[in-house]
Amino acid sequence: MDKYSFLNAAHTAYFADLYDQYLKNPDSVEPSWRAFFQGYDFGFRKLRLRR
Repeated sequence: MDKYSFLNAAHTAYFADLYDQYLKNPDSVEPSWRAFFQGYDFGFRKLRLRR
C-alpha cells in the first residue's frame, strides 16, 4: 500500500487550506504535515527549475 494513498480519497479544499496555513506559519501545522509540505515544496521547486 502506498504510504500516501490516504490522500486520494481526501477533500482537496482541506489540503489547500492546510497548505495555506503552512505557508503563512509552518509551525502552525502538525509536524507530520510540515514534513509533507516541506517535501512538496522541494519537489515543486525542483520541477520549476527544470522548465
